[in-house]
Amino acid sequence: MTTDEIRDQQYAKTLQRLIRMETVSVEGDRNTEKFERFHSLLQELFPNLFEKSDVENFSGSLLMRWPGECSEKPILLMSHHDVVEAVGSWSHGPFSGDIEDGKLWGRGSLDTKCSLWAMLQAAEELAAEGFRPKQDIWFVSTCTEETDGSGADTI
Repeated sequence: MTTDEIRDQQYAKTLQRLIRMETVSVEGDRNTEKFERFHSLLQELFPNLFEKSDVENFSGSLLMRWPGECSEKPILLMSHHDVVEAVGSWSHGPFSGDIEDGKLWGRGSLDTKCSLWAMLQAAEELAAEGFRPKQDIWFVSTCTEETDGSGADTI
């Protein structure tokens, strides 16, 4: 197996873990426990980035600042980690994280734990190498995008 194939398998396993964690947002439900568990998983999966970042939890939504050499002209990367309820019949469970025929199945695989994973994975690899950004990089991931959208306002 090549180095690239090994890396791709590691990436798939990381994204599977994010998909397997149920983060359905429900209108009017203000219980943030599942989102806080998701934040803990992110911290486990991306330890170097979290170690170098200032992290705040806003009622289940996440704000991180990776300090750069200066705070002028910061970069903002946004996503959300909530998903819609899984109704109907599924050929793969909505939180299975199954991989079949090169496809990853589950809520969040397209909308949008995948983009959250991509930006955090890239930053994690850079942080592990000792990289320090020129300007601050802010990461925002909300838990209410699929319902009332209040997460971004709260942050």
